[in-house]
Amino acid sequence: MGARAEGLPWERRPREGEHAYAAFLAYRDLGPGRTHEAMRVHLGEQPGSIKPIERWSASWDWRRRVGAWDARRRRGADPAARRLHENPRSCPGHRPESPSAT
Repeated sequence: MGARAEGLPWERRPREGEHAYAAFLAYRDLGPGRTHEAMRVHLGEQPGSIKPIERWSASWDWRRRVGAWDARRRRGADPAARRLHENPRSCPGHRPESPSAT
């Protein structure tokens, strides 16, 4: 029961701010090829604006949390999440990256 008592890894952590959690969700929903740079582009931020994303990622353990999210989707435990994993463009608010940002 220990892991469940703390909640699922992709759920909001205690003391995780609203903006940090919203950024985590956007990062999570970018899919398996996600990067901090792709996240910056997704948010429409300027090239020098990656530091807050890196801080939030490190502080709130984004890699482990999205790893758990991806693993659950691969197992098919959540059909809606599996559809998102297979087609991230189906996510409401999805903005494709511009070709010059790669």
